[in-house]
Amino acid sequence: MAARDTERREFLDDRMRMRERSQILIALAAMAVLVAYFLWREHTIAGVFGFPLDDGWIHAQFARNLALGHGFSYNPGVPVSGSTAPLWTLLTATGYLVGGDPVLSAKVLGVLFLGFSVYFSYVLVRAISGDAREALFSAVIVASLPRLVWASLSGMEVTLAVMLTLVGIMAHVLYTTPGDRRQYAATLAFGLATLARPECAVFFVAALLDRVLTSLFIKWRELATRDWIGPVVAHIGLFLLIVLPFLVFSKRFGLGFLPNTAYAKACQWNAGLIAATASGSAAEFVRSFTVRPFDYYLSFLHESLNNNPLLFVFAGFGMLRMVFSLPYDEGSRYRSFLIPIAVVLFPVAIGVFVPFGSADYQEGRYIAPVAPLMLIMGTVGMYGAAAYAARIFSEAKFMGRPARIVLERALIWFFMIVALFAQFRSGWYRGRIYGREVANIEEMQVSIGKWLERHTPRDAVIAANDIGAVAYFSDREVLDTCGLISPEALRYLKPGERRDQAVMKFLEDTRPDYAVLFPSWYPELVNHRAIFVPVHRVVLTDNIICGGPVMVVYRLDWGTLDSGEEKMKREEAARLAGEVEDGGVEAGEIGAVEVEVGSMDARDPEAAEEDR
Repeated sequence: MAARDTERREFLDDRMRMRERSQILIALAAMAVLVAYFLWREHTIAGVFGFPLDDGWIHAQFARNLALGHGFSYNPGVPVSGSTAPLWTLLTATGYLVGGDPVLSAKVLGVLFLGFSVYFSYVLVRAISGDAREALFSAVIVASLPRLVWASLSGMEVTLAVMLTLVGIMAHVLYTTPGDRRQYAATLAFGLATLARPECAVFFVAALLDRVLTSLFIKWRELATRDWIGPVVAHIGLFLLIVLPFLVFSKRFGLGFLPNTAYAKACQWNAGLIAATASGSAAEFVRSFTVRPFDYYLSFLHESLNNNPLLFVFAGFGMLRMVFSLPYDEGSRYRSFLIPIAVVLFPVAIGVFVPFGSADYQEGRYIAPVAPLMLIMGTVGMYGAAAYAARIFSEAKFMGRPARIVLERALIWFFMIVALFAQFRSGWYRGRIYGREVANIEEMQVSIGKWLERHTPRDAVIAANDIGAVAYFSDREVLDTCGLISPEALRYLKPGERRDQAVMKFLEDTRPDYAVLFPSWYPELVNHRAIFVPVHRVVLTDNIICGGPVMVVYRLDWGTLDSGEEKMKREEAARLAGEVEDGGVEAGEIGAVEVEVGSMDARDPEAAEEDR
């Protein structure tokens, strides 16, 4: 009899595992459909496979240099803390070594990590609710979220960060027994996620807070104080061990313990705690803890509404269930507040430190790690609301249990169909946007990078405000006017000084040979016609992603500036000696510009663009 029971249990376990595998494959199939659609849109609209942001080419440049033995550098052999995602850089460098194609390797890795994110979403919801159908729906919803599909093909670190945070949350929820060493898998995952996106450190802070809260409100009868304080100290030590090397690297080759990009973004937006600290603004310091996080959280809610309106409505009910109901159920594996804490804390932390405009900025990539959590909360809320509504209705109409179950499942099916329809309809629209974004980057930044490779000397130094494709395709030394990979540029951007003046001082001191700029970003700067000589430009008639519709390549004639300064010195000396001569500039002293062969726009700055 015992042997027969054992065989029966093994048979049921095997069937359960087969069912779970089938459900996961269904979710992955939904993901594959949307990924294929996005790629088809990309190829039909852009004509090539590329990246929808210039930032993807920044990662490609870092990865290529690392793969070719130039170290963690943007300009070969010059170490710099210019990547917010060192872990992604390491992985894409490996992909570059294997295939040599940065676009293919980045897309393969991005889609792979999205697939793992779908799997861990399934496992997490299965642990929370115990319902395989609920886990399947959650996995399909995460797999078909257009923002994440876009991110998986963007050449950036987004899906890596999403996957690692889901792994961390899953391990945090599943491994809670005191003394179980598997609990440290959560901290390991959160540490690696921080190396993929620095703001993911918020998840580690949320996990520590959750350990304290669950010890006080859920496990207070089971745990003594020493049972949770000791592990908390160990978690902190492990986290620091993971992230400390990059913090030291950033301090050594940047402006501080954070990557240069954090300071550059703070300077660009001039908002948040980092910007307030750099500028010494007391008013911005106050706004960093009041207005900024409030506004950013509102934009996060709006972004979540756009992701899936129906699940956004149910997310509030799901949060209530995950705070006041599910953690206290007898036999529940979900005895945690981590997901609600993270959904609140993560957007607030971004709003405090560096609010990137709004949560939908650049397809919501900065807020992406909590997007699956909102969908999971919405799923939990949807199933809970359907069960509650069916129970209330059946009691009011004196219906039996079978009728209540039928009503509950009918409601769930109705909600699922509406939610999936909204998701896939959004995916149809976002796929076209993605294809147009890739086309914009190819037509502007990529084409200019290739033009520079053909029409500039090998030893030319190029200043640019969009450094990705320009550096990758031109294979020239690059200076960054925004400071992402040129931290010295940020020292010129002093509080109260206009950006044009600061950048002009930076360029005067560094003397690059060419500048690739959006004229709309620096209208005063490029108005120095004697120095900034237009030689090539690209105009986008349907720009939706680039920083401006026009990007211009300028040849920088520093001889003009030097000759003007020398003449001013001579005139000043003559005036002091009482021998002031007639002012003016001799013919040929200013404007004697050599025209490179093939740079037709140098002879006529207003001519139509070439080699587009």
